Amino acid sequence: MMKRALICTVGVGTGIQRPISKSIKDHNPTKVVLLASEESKDKAESIIDDFESDFDMTFESVFDPDDLQTCYDKSLTLIDELSEEGFDKGDIFLNITSGTKPMSAGLALAGVAQKCGSFTYITGSRDGDGRVINGTERIYSMEPILPIADSLIAEARTYFDKHSYEMALNVSKDVLKYSSEKRIHEEAKFISTLSEGYFKWDIFKHKEAIDFIEDVDAKILAVKQQDKFGMNLSHLKNCIEEKKSKAGLGEYLIVDLFANLLRRMDEGKYDDAVARCYRCLEMLGQWKLWDEHGLHHADIDISPEYFTDSQVKILKRWKGKNSQLSVGLKKVWEILGMVDIDLPEDPIKEKGFLDILAARNTSILAHGSEPISKSSCEKFKDKLKEELQESIDGFDSKLEKAKHLKLGEI
Repeated sequence: MMKRALICTVGVGTGIQRPISKSIKDHNPTKVVLLASEESKDKAESIIDDFESDFDMTFESVFDPDDLQTCYDKSLTLIDELSEEGFDKGDIFLNITSGTKPMSAGLALAGVAQKCGSFTYITGSRDGDGRVINGTERIYSMEPILPIADSLIAEARTYFDKHSYEMALNVSKDVLKYSSEKRIHEEAKFISTLSEGYFKWDIFKHKEAIDFIEDVDAKILAVKQQDKFGMNLSHLKNCIEEKKSKAGLGEYLIVDLFANLLRRMDEGKYDDAVARCYRCLEMLGQWKLWDEHGLHHADIDISPEYFTDSQVKILKRWKGKNSQLSVGLKKVWEILGMVDIDLPEDPIKEKGFLDILAARNTSILAHGSEPISKSSCEKFKDKLKEELQESIDGFDSKLEKAKHLKLGEI
């Protein structure tokens, strides 16, 4: 049998035993603790006598029933003691019907802090003396977690909008674990699924990302955000198709990487952002080599069909003893300078990237030991953006579709 505990505040009013007894019968707990004052302990003893040995029942006295801090501290102690006895805090229930206002408020606040099962409050039609008439009792309940859950959901939204998707996921999962209330559960599930998807996207796992994101009920979003959500889905699908292509890359993946580096800059992670700038420029060169000349960067055909005899000699030296010629950033752009009559022989130098790349090489994530400054990162990003705008049709529009949805405006 599951262990359930019930803590009831006990006041001095006439007839308070009846609603407390009803609460005990309805909850059918393993143990009952009656929180009484010195003035109301006879009421508590009377309730214990009425139930004889049907339940494990005790009463605890609160020193000053009119001091909220005292009542709160005593309530915390009782909850901790029940927890030490093996009661899960989610199976500790609180009846705040009777007692002074500080007693009820103290127990309620302690229940919220400790994530207890639920509050109950008994009311009904009242007679001329303000007492609930027998037989008219109604029990109202509320999960103490609800105020916390609303706060946690707001916190999860904030984490999401700051691109801290793992934190948003963990916080929303905590809410799902503690609350079964329909509204809270639906919203926490929505944020949890969305966060999982956008986290996968943020680490370039596009196929896994779309599996989660497509599972989200977009109707929860505001109309404006539904449009953004649709753009994000469309962009993801394009990225997935490009990964399947022979080249294994394309303009949408380049735009996606640029959007990713902007998020790293938002977080102040400039070394991470510059590493992505570097790869973005490299990927752009690889894509241009394939899209415009049919040459794959991982296995470049160095036949005279594409290159002059002197260029072939250079490429053979780069190739060395390897069976394939695979090139990175600087060499891929040099090859572009060989095959593209509209480009200078050394595009990286002529386009003004050399100084920027030199700064990148001093990064602790490259070959140096110092972090990249914000200004160096901004300079690389701005120069790269100019190149992307020149090379990719509709770059700004594509970038807008790749920028992640934010929940702040929902």
